[in-house]
Amino acid sequence: MGECRFYPVHEQMRGLKTAFPGRRIFQFIPNLLKGDGTADHCLAMHRLLQMSGYESRIFAGWAHPEVAGSVSPLADLEVPDLLLFHFGGPLDLLREALDLPCRRGMVYHNVTPAHFFAPYDPQAAEMCRRGREILPALRDSFAFALADSGFNQRELAGYGYRRVQSMPFAIDWRKYGPPPAAVREGEELQLLFVGRVVPNKKVEDLLAVVARLRLARRGKVRLHVVGYDDPQGAYGSHLRRRATELGVAHLVHFTGRVDRETLFAHYRRATLFLTLSEHEGFCVPILESMYFGLPVVAYAAGAVPETVGDAGILLTAKTPAAAVAAAVELVADGPELRRELVSRGRLRAAECALEQVAPRLLATLREEIEEARRPT
Repeated sequence: MGECRFYPVHEQMRGLKTAFPGRRIFQFIPNLLKGDGTADHCLAMHRLLQMSGYESRIFAGWAHPEVAGSVSPLADLEVPDLLLFHFGGPLDLLREALDLPCRRGMVYHNVTPAHFFAPYDPQAAEMCRRGREILPALRDSFAFALADSGFNQRELAGYGYRRVQSMPFAIDWRKYGPPPAAVREGEELQLLFVGRVVPNKKVEDLLAVVARLRLARRGKVRLHVVGYDDPQGAYGSHLRRRATELGVAHLVHFTGRVDRETLFAHYRRATLFLTLSEHEGFCVPILESMYFGLPVVAYAAGAVPETVGDAGILLTAKTPAAAVAAAVELVADGPELRRELVSRGRLRAAECALEQVAPRLLATLREEIEEARRPT
């Protein structure tokens, strides 16, 4: 792993240029992580804006070395026609964004409620608490907001934001390669979860389901948990202990972060995607699973019902674990149901394709630039 790049902020704001060339849209993001949904959204918007003839730049408080090449140093910052601030928890660069004399829009990715982190990571809990606490005070600092789900849109409206538009993730499926042509079959059940291993994802509930399936299927079940994981942290340690207590440690594979090709390989090998997360602002892995022809079984929390639509099995309760296990087996052992879910899933994934979302997104940004240039 290369050295992480940091971008000092306040001193570099001096001597700011103030030219308005007319087609300049900048994005501010606190952390540009590799393989993170918010970062991928920011990068996809960046490429779309460049392809559409805009001058697009990304400014970040911190960037992973493998994506840092897309970030401009703050020393090069000029006043844009439009600034988009990606809000999802950390407040880095917020002051810099608010200091710019230009039209500002918030791209809201939601902030996980602090109570999920409190028992395991007080520092993360405090960051989430501060993020939610400051939201109402910012509503007059942004001329408009884009929310990547109706759930996020309603949340911002609840904080008093007035011009909030629901704008889903624009995903460039061409970067994912061709999906499998056939529905996977196999005696051993391969469950997949993709996402950060953090408390709101409720990975411990997945372990309980695996314990039930181990009995029902005579051990022929595996769970692959793919995504950021801190096995030495309080939550990671809790999950390992819980897996041992349930007798399923040998059936659960925590991969940690993986590269894109490894991630795609997991999607191609799995039987179905299972998530029992209790807080999601969108959940991109659901759509990725659908693109790769995986049936989805998901707990209906946060934005999950609208992300899934009619293309998956939505659970309104996840206890007892035996009931979730039964839903999983219904999908795994029902060829007709699997084929129907796969067919609907691919249609749902297509709705969020870059070429479907881009015209509406570009029209919105163009209108905001025109509004900014109107005499007051």
